[in-house]
Amino acid sequence: MSREDSVSLTMSREDGVSLTMSREDGVSLLMSREGGLSLPMSREDSVSLTMSREDSVSLTMSREDSDGVSLPMSREDGVSLPMSREYGVSLPMSREDGLSLPMSREYGVSLPMSREGGLSLPMSREDSVSLTMSREDGVSLPMSREGGLSLPMSREDSVSLTMSREDSVSLPMSREGGLSLPMSREDSQLPSL
Repeated sequence: MSREDSVSLTMSREDGVSLTMSREDGVSLLMSREGGLSLPMSREDSVSLTMSREDSVSLTMSREDSDGVSLPMSREDGVSLPMSREYGVSLPMSREDGLSLPMSREYGVSLPMSREGGLSLPMSREDSVSLTMSREDGVSLPMSREGGLSLPMSREDSVSLTMSREDSVSLPMSREGGLSLPMSREDSQLPSL
């Protein structure tokens, strides 16, 4: 991820709350709520995050480089995880009940996320990607590569997602009958909702 100094954040909800914000380092964050939550996020060197709430959880991460890796996964209860390697990450997730999402960047992104009832996924990235998903029902998938990717998987009754890189934007956010979005940066203070 390269950094130029620009963040763009837009948030809209059916009850009329909207928030927009921009900086200059290729980060853009859009979020909308309509009986659900939608969160796309992208950066110059291809980190993109999308989250929306509906009856199931769907998770995608993609990275691609000269010797790219591609990993697709899916589950009966609505979790799907395709993955490939690039210099960036793309991550969509959808579900339908309560959601809590803290996020921070350090020349990258740190994203913890939790959910009642399905998935545990910590992810971090520096010059590589590390992804963990656990399931109580015995599905386990570990995978790793040099400079690249690590994915163990199993399952329990909650979801937690963490993605980290390095450049000091911090965004905690939670929704459970409501939405709260504080955001801060090392060199500047961003608005909070």
